[in-house]
Amino acid sequence: MQTSDKKVAYFKRLNILLAVVGILSMLTIIILIGFRLNDLTVEYLRYSIMLLSIIFVSQEIFRWYLYPEAKNLKDRWLENLLALLLLLNILYPVSLLSFLVSIFTGFTQNEVTIIDLTIIQIPIILVVIIRSLRSQIVLSNMRFHPGMIFTISFALVILIGTMLLLLPRATPEGHSISFVDAIFTSTSAVCVTGLIVLYTAKDFTLFGQVILLLLIQIGALGIMTITTFFSMIISGGLSFKVKIMMREMLSEENISTVRGLLLKILMFTFSVEFIGQVKNLIRYRISLITKVVLVTKLLLIV
Repeated sequence: MQTSDKKVAYFKRLNILLAVVGILSMLTIIILIGFRLNDLTVEYLRYSIMLLSIIFVSQEIFRWYLYPEAKNLKDRWLENLLALLLLLNILYPVSLLSFLVSIFTGFTQNEVTIIDLTIIQIPIILVVIIRSLRSQIVLSNMRFHPGMIFTISFALVILIGTMLLLLPRATPEGHSISFVDAIFTSTSAVCVTGLIVLYTAKDFTLFGQVILLLLIQIGALGIMTITTFFSMIISGGLSFKVKIMMREMLSEENISTVRGLLLKILMFTFSVEFIGQVKNLIRYRISLITKVVLVTKLLLIV
């Protein structure tokens, strides 16, 4: 086998290893933020996460060894930066934890440790996502009709949302929801219908409310739109097959306008949401000022 063929074989194995590490990291994040854990379980997870971090940094170093050229290092600058941050945390694990303790003063040691362990795994998840989007393997290998892909993506998001809403930390302690309520709430959020069978502010914790917010955002934009957009940003372009698929999904006649249409969709969505948040902030401040004025008048009258 030639040297180049060996490098390709090594890269395939490294990609498989990275995918496994990414899946395990995602599972540990779900366990950390989705379940109520005691100190001993958190400590076991800490050792597991440290092992995953070491494996991740090691495979990144091996990639540098295989392709030390400046061009390859430049193309992978973001992955290299994230790996460097993770390496620094491995060498100096107390620094980040001490910083978080100084910020989250009202949290317990267990809660701060969970936040610390969650943050540590973010670089691994980001690198896995970046590599997947950059290669566009998933998008390019889809052989279904765009309508079928659209339906499958929504069904998958609904299922994931249902599982997340069933996690113990998604609901207040001592209170749980049924599978039917969870799947109905998830479906309603993804399809943006506004129908609810549970009181969001009462029956869900902050974690559960964040899940609902993400489901609404993904459902409104569409998982394929979001995936394709970030794939376009990270990789610098879209493959011809992906452009054809998005053209049919967006009912666009000209394939050359797909990129511009995706940008317009996201820019318009985020602009409207930003204006709505500013309006709510202004309304809150006006309401607060009005209340202060009324209280002042009452005090003066008295």
